[in-house]
Amino acid sequence: MVMSDVAGVSEVFPRRSTRGVLLGLSGAQCLCLLAAGVAAVGGMIGLGLPAGPLITSPLWVGLAAAALVPVSGKPLVGYVPVAAAWVGRGVAGQRRYVRPVWRTRPAGTLALPGSRARLRQVVDEATGAVFVHDPSAKTLAATIAVTHGQFMVVDDDEQASRVNGWAAFLGTVGQSGGIRRIQTTVRSDPDASVGAREHWRRWPTKAPEGSPARVSYEALLADLSAATEVHRSTITIVLDLEKVKTAIRDHGGGMTGAAAVMRSRMHVVEEALPAAGLEPAGWLGPDELALIIRAAYDPARSVQLERHPEMIGALDEAGPMAVEAHWTHMRTDSGWHKVMRVGWPRRPVAPGLLHGLLMVPGVRMTLTHIYEPVRTDKAVRAAEHDANDEANAVVERQKLGRTETVLQARDRQAVDEHLTELDSGWTDADHVALVVIAAASKEGLGRAFEATRAAAGRSVLRVDTMIGQQDELFDAAVLPLGLKVS
Repeated sequence: MVMSDVAGVSEVFPRRSTRGVLLGLSGAQCLCLLAAGVAAVGGMIGLGLPAGPLITSPLWVGLAAAALVPVSGKPLVGYVPVAAAWVGRGVAGQRRYVRPVWRTRPAGTLALPGSRARLRQVVDEATGAVFVHDPSAKTLAATIAVTHGQFMVVDDDEQASRVNGWAAFLGTVGQSGGIRRIQTTVRSDPDASVGAREHWRRWPTKAPEGSPARVSYEALLADLSAATEVHRSTITIVLDLEKVKTAIRDHGGGMTGAAAVMRSRMHVVEEALPAAGLEPAGWLGPDELALIIRAAYDPARSVQLERHPEMIGALDEAGPMAVEAHWTHMRTDSGWHKVMRVGWPRRPVAPGLLHGLLMVPGVRMTLTHIYEPVRTDKAVRAAEHDANDEANAVVERQKLGRTETVLQARDRQAVDEHLTELDSGWTDADHVALVVIAAASKEGLGRAFEATRAAAGRSVLRVDTMIGQQDELFDAAVLPLGLKVS
């Protein structure tokens, strides 16, 4: 949900309601407990007491544990679909990818593993930007690089203004028509010092060749990438081609019409950015997107690739050579990666709480936010349904003589605030934040994870490893392609 009023001091994240099908339990949990009860009673009837319940105890205790024991804030039964999908991908041989050397691919498709191989590149002749077309999902994505000043050094009023500006940006772009998804990505990369090197090359009054000053400065430039990091930000918008098919026909139909509609949405993005304190730095072309994709899978060569972009080749060849998915991490060409989900605090926090997470020294990191705009009428209906549920819950507790807990009171207050914000004209968006860390070895990945988890704790955040979904979420989290997250 996009918050309407951001104080200069603190803000509280809304929480998901704890109200479920029965006593706060989900449908899957209720089914597990029902099956556990049937197993226990069946054993008692069939085998008598006390042998029956004891003999069947592994079954009914396991079912009860699956319903009630949480792992990373989720009951064990919630991982059943994840485990089933993981096993299915293993049986189908989809957890390991090696790029085929001799097999040809359709022209224009990206050399990415799994279902991402269907993605196609479309270069817009009018702007030079590259669009990523997903023919199965019927979407078109474009990515813009953005620059921004230091958020943490401005005063509280300016921070509040920028946060409200970002909320307005999400509302404006999300409701501009046909936008299915908005993705923001911040990457911390080793500094290739391309700008500093080019500046030094053009400097007219260099010290004499071989002089101590010149030798020292050039040695400093050579070591710059190992000592410093640079943070780069992008915003990706995903256009739902089905929702704008009438507009596409009005602009000539086909990919030509789709590109014209996308250009109009790109213009909306450019106009909305300054209110959030962001400046557009250009829509990514094929070469820029190819560098990001290649560096994501081959982090050890990212500095070399940035200094020598001619080594990358075409965008449709920029994918990985090999990918191997594991239960809690990924391995690619020259890197080990871990995908995590950010858990938000329930205490008041100041804007900029992610700053400490992004600034972990020596850790290569990508932070991605994925927003899916919700139509206002749908959001209002959902909010009214939640309000009715909370009102019914109050009546039930009164009938049973139960006292309202602090969490239940927060749920009710959050629902009321949600309705107030929607009535004020603010919009809803489903949101998830993912963090990907990378290292050169498995041991290095473990150290990076501990450093990241400690930094998250200092920022009153939580980072949960995505178990059994590393291969599904890695591309969506690390690549600015606006991919769907399940």
